[in-house]
Amino acid sequence: MTETSLLQYAYRPNGPYPSTPLTTKLVIQKPGMQDITDSYAVEGQFWKDDGELDWELRRFWYFAWGEMMGYYQNERLRGTR
Repeated sequence: MTETSLLQYAYRPNGPYPSTPLTTKLVIQKPGMQDITDSYAVEGQFWKDDGELDWELRRFWYFAWGEMMGYYQNERLRGTR
């Protein structure tokens, strides 16, 4: 039995350790801009240009990604990384 099969067996709905789905505050699939303020984690492939995700949400992600890259470059130039 693989680990995945064992976990699926142990945590099946009528098994000894029934699992419960995560709330939408923890994981969002195909999120929208309205989910940014209500969620703890947002899941999506924001770098893909396939039209599946809202452009405003992708734009928000690109700005956040740019801030992180800018911070990393600044730390690298200062010699702390």
